[in-house]
Amino acid sequence: GKVTITGYKGKGGAVVIPATIEGKPVVEIYSLAFEFCTGLTSISIPASVTSIGPAAFMGCTGLTSVSIPASVTIIWNSAFKGCTGLTSIRIGANVILLSGNDFENGFGNYYDTNGKKAGVYTYRGGAWSYAER
Repeated sequence: GKVTITGYKGKGGAVVIPATIEGKPVVEIYSLAFEFCTGLTSISIPASVTSIGPAAFMGCTGLTSVSIPASVTIIWNSAFKGCTGLTSIRIGANVILLSGNDFENGFGNYYDTNGKKAGVYTYRGGAWSYAER
């Protein structure tokens, strides 16, 4: 058995998704799971997750940082669309971003043209920068 996160009912803040629930690995964050959770400030995704669904975090305007492990191989359309406060993205290498609108502020294009390298990407002053960490 595997677990898919399909929704979130918490208050927000810094959220850590567990690697297992009732002994089963969490493998996917389903579409719309955290949609419009404006109180969410940061999200940490466990290494058991391989897929982030369409619009999973859409409209989470309070989200400022996200940590996406190397286990995630695909981020579906509009996963982080409308996350206008997102300024720090820790991401693994070679993640497939299905469209140019998965993130705000042109992150997808920057990640792709930067060789899809693992590390921390920071958005400041209208531009992305990269640091290997």
